[in-house]
Amino acid sequence: MRFSFDFARMEALLRSFGEMSSIRCSLTDNTGRVYCASREISPFCARIKSSEVGRSRCKQCNAEVIARSGRAGSDCIICRCHAGLLKAVVPVRQEQETLAFLLLGQVTGEGDRDKQWRQVRTQLGFLEQPDALHADFCALSSVTSAELEAAAHILEACAASVWMAGMLKNAAMSDSMLLHHYITEHYAEPLSLPGIARALSMSKTKLCSLAAAEDTTVLAMINGKRVEEAGRLLRQRGCSVAEAADQVGVHDHNYFTKIFKAYMGETPRDYQKRAQKDRAAKR
Repeated sequence: MRFSFDFARMEALLRSFGEMSSIRCSLTDNTGRVYCASREISPFCARIKSSEVGRSRCKQCNAEVIARSGRAGSDCIICRCHAGLLKAVVPVRQEQETLAFLLLGQVTGEGDRDKQWRQVRTQLGFLEQPDALHADFCALSSVTSAELEAAAHILEACAASVWMAGMLKNAAMSDSMLLHHYITEHYAEPLSLPGIARALSMSKTKLCSLAAAEDTTVLAMINGKRVEEAGRLLRQRGCSVAEAADQVGVHDHNYFTKIFKAYMGETPRDYQKRAQKDRAAKR
């Protein structure tokens, strides 16, 4: 099922929730396709999704908990994801029909962080260098059981307000909006025109025509999103250029520098140095 959203209002609502709780919340359909989210995925989850096996496990995990929620008919299900993080799913309903889902996650539980890492570490054997995720794991927000329950109640209120405010209608979403939101959600993954076409049930010709209507190409849309997110990483997290490139899905670092300079007018290293100087000047 596809939906039509007032994306500006819906994203504002979810981002306010994210700022208040430091927890990522996303609105998805029953296949797990994300329409909008409170914030970008965490660096920890981005690294997992940079692996083909990790992407597959995340997709399967979301599909299973969404299916479970739809069958259970409950207001909220709280569980752990395949990587050991806490997550919750809240169905969005109109009368008895489940139309969409709010997913809350990418947080750790309460308790000793080192002990939790050791438990999570045992589930990351599919990664070549699982210990490289330790720092990103430690940077995740932690919640108590009471806080997670409270967050679930807030999500339930958000789900109700979706219909009360008329933000979500059981109608067709435009193909252009689908393309933009698919790229926003999957930019860090290996993307190809045939793959996007299959995911969105559109022809390659249709995708190219959608991009052409905006005087661009699908590849340029993908690269633009990747450069945008890489710039944010270089500014806010202070990570290396190579790390930023990997986290946005460009593993050829020379190519990353080339497209970054084409969009930003300077190399990623120069961009980062300038951002650091600007930040220092404001102190």
